[in-house]
Amino acid sequence: MDTKQFLKYLAHKQGIAINEQVAVKAESVSKEAELAVKKLEKDLGRLLGNRYVVQARYQKNLGSTILLMLHHDKPANKIPDNSPVHMKIMMHLSSNFGKDVDLSQVSWEFLTGHFKQRKAGINFRKINSKKSIDDATNKLIDWFKKNKSKMDSLIKDQDEEDQRYGR
Repeated sequence: MDTKQFLKYLAHKQGIAINEQVAVKAESVSKEAELAVKKLEKDLGRLLGNRYVVQARYQKNLGSTILLMLHHDKPANKIPDNSPVHMKIMMHLSSNFGKDVDLSQVSWEFLTGHFKQRKAGINFRKINSKKSIDDATNKLIDWFKKNKSKMDSLIKDQDEEDQRYGR
């Protein structure tokens, strides 16, 4: 039992109510996640332009998650994973047992990306928010604003390489 659980146990035994800050309520997870998906597709589509394919979706497989996938519109051999800006970013919105629960914080985690991103100085660190899904989504969009020029240069280099080799 960790310290947080122990304090909850003591408070329960003594009849004291502990008011914890909750970023997401269990009953509003799907509604907030759907809004975040729409916001991601709209704002990132506008920010990055038509050279990028932005796909965001809310899914409930083994638990609620939001998955953001991004890649170049013309990847090598038409395989999205070959795009130099290919990345998958996810937000988990459930407990370890796949149940929707009240969450004290939410975070965007980097799942996978192309190796050229690290060479270009595009480093993703976990984006946390103790306020809401919307706040974490805004922080993610700001991260893309900050790194857009580096991502554009990767696409430009890939296009030049494709022309050089006749792809």
